[in-house]
Amino acid sequence: MPPKKKPVTALRAKLKEKIALQRITRSTKEQKEHTIDKTLKGMGIDKDKLKADLEAVKKQGGLSIRADGCHP
Repeated sequence: MPPKKKPVTALRAKLKEKIALQRITRSTKEQKEHTIDKTLKGMGIDKDKLKADLEAVKKQGGLSIRADGCHP
């Protein structure tokens, strides 16, 4: 006896609901933070130390880089 087939419209609705739920999950702040943590860890960078260093640079008035060659 073959399994019962569900109507296509019901399956489409279920798929749309699942996709919408995944979009909401991806856009949350926690998910973004988790992704950033994972990426930085993969590169060997401590996120908290990086944030502290960026704040210190901001307090000093920013960062300036000379782009006129390799001369000091």
